[in-house]
Amino acid sequence: MKPEKGTMVELTEDEIDLAGAMEKLKSPKNGAIASYFGSVRNTSKGKNTASLTYPGEGSSRVLEKMKELRKNALNKYDIRDAVMIQRIGSLKPGDNILFVGISAATRTPAFEACSYIIDRIKAEVHPGWKKEMFQNSIDRI
Repeated sequence: MKPEKGTMVELTEDEIDLAGAMEKLKSPKNGAIASYFGSVRNTSKGKNTASLTYPGEGSSRVLEKMKELRKNALNKYDIRDAVMIQRIGSLKPGDNILFVGISAATRTPAFEACSYIIDRIKAEVHPGWKKEMFQNSIDRI
């Protein structure tokens, strides 16, 4: 299905504009908007998280992969549009990381597509790119 409006896949160092992202998904044709808003946890793997870094290096590869995931979701599910915004840089616990929003005529395909994109980002985008800094160590994920 072709997107209605507001095509957006973005990497940003800035706070995610949640209201702006949601506005891009609104349409009288949509009966549902499903979304995910991820943030940095204060613990991971039983350790206290100091920060999480998504470096700017490799961001062109990440952006292209996210665009590909969006296109796949638009083709696979009966949805109208998808908005994906990923933060880059060093983030501390409580900071937002990722927004995924899906618009559709009904809720089921919106939720399914949102879950699909999140799972694919975690499996195909974040590994090898994300770096977790703990109070006493650093792990590259």
